[in-house]
Amino acid sequence: MAQRQLTRREMYELVWSMPLATIAATFQISDVALKKICDQHRVPTPSSAVWARKKAGQKVKQPLFHHTAEAGDELIVITPVTGNPLKDVKVPGTLRRRRVVLPAHVLAPIIQPLAQVHDAIAATAWALRSAMPDENGAVIAEGEGLCGVTVSADHAERAIHLLDGLARELDAHGLSLTPSGSAMEVKNGVDQIQLTLSERVQRTKHEPTSDELAAEKRRQKKRAYDANLGLASPYQGRGYPDFDFFRTGEMAFVVTSQSGYGGGRRGTWRDTRRQSLDTLLDSLAGGIVMYLDAAKLSREEHEKERRDEAIYWRREKLEQSWGERESERLKFVRRVVKDHREICDLRSVLDMCQTSPHVESGEALVRMLTWTEARLASLEKRITQRRLNARLEKQNLFPERDDIVEELEALPATSWAPDLEDLYGG
Repeated sequence: MAQRQLTRREMYELVWSMPLATIAATFQISDVALKKICDQHRVPTPSSAVWARKKAGQKVKQPLFHHTAEAGDELIVITPVTGNPLKDVKVPGTLRRRRVVLPAHVLAPIIQPLAQVHDAIAATAWALRSAMPDENGAVIAEGEGLCGVTVSADHAERAIHLLDGLARELDAHGLSLTPSGSAMEVKNGVDQIQLTLSERVQRTKHEPTSDELAAEKRRQKKRAYDANLGLASPYQGRGYPDFDFFRTGEMAFVVTSQSGYGGGRRGTWRDTRRQSLDTLLDSLAGGIVMYLDAAKLSREEHEKERRDEAIYWRREKLEQSWGERESERLKFVRRVVKDHREICDLRSVLDMCQTSPHVESGEALVRMLTWTEARLASLEKRITQRRLNARLEKQNLFPERDDIVEELEALPATSWAPDLEDLYGG
């Protein structure tokens, strides 16, 4: 059996959730050895009397978990002994029959480096393995050609295993994992999703050490001294943080964005107390396929809506153009009718004046008749077929091929209509 590793917090939660003998049997060591490991890493452990009181229904006071100032104490590595561990560990019969369930990431063995990683994450693997841990013990693979991963140095190799496993699962679905600098992308044609691999960071209240408390006391004394002198003291605030942050080793793949609506689909795959993320890679790949299908459907619906909208407004414009042309046609015909009526009236006037025997012609009347004859001649020239045809050709009011009507008839039917509130600002 391979080595096991877990944090002090995880060990604390384990030893207060079940007896040491049960946990020790799971790790294939003795309960005495497990107790020594806990003492070495300053993890408080319950006595056998605690479980007896719990069994009797009595309340038990559990000590609070405190972080240590020693970074080396935060990670616990357990090496199992050879042989049958139950032979050397005395476990009560009732506990032997109990089903022990430990967090999947705690039971995961220390991962050996992959000899060959997938091409898509090769640069990320190299970056994680070669990076120097920062002040928080994290290594970062972020930038051009990288997957945008930040994990603790102790879990870098597991992150590489997860990325490699996901890339190969996607290959099986005909998809490719593409690093985008700060995340990863999976594309299917023009549709894509973006996802990240992250490690859970836990926040706990900082318990100051004796050295920090002594330093804080000195800071307060210096601040009081500066205040008495009326000086602005540089010793403002507290000399130690309010909270401690540590990486738990629990990994999660999160779909952060998609080019379509996810439809309420699962967006996070993470380590749980009963299941490791390593066993969820097939489910994750299947979820990505569903996301891409949803993105395609959403895109197609959106494109159809845009096409229907364009058809609607094109029809509106054509109908407006048709209406304007009909108005011009009516205006032209009415002008011809008006000219024809005026011609008839002018002819009537000339006929009346020329046939009346009782009217003596005067100079003014002669001049009026002369103007009337000139006006009549002008109007008759205006409404000749030749002149009318030329004017119609110039204005293109009655084209041989009616493009407006043809386009209107060719447009497909659509049920799209504008939102009246948006249209009129209601």
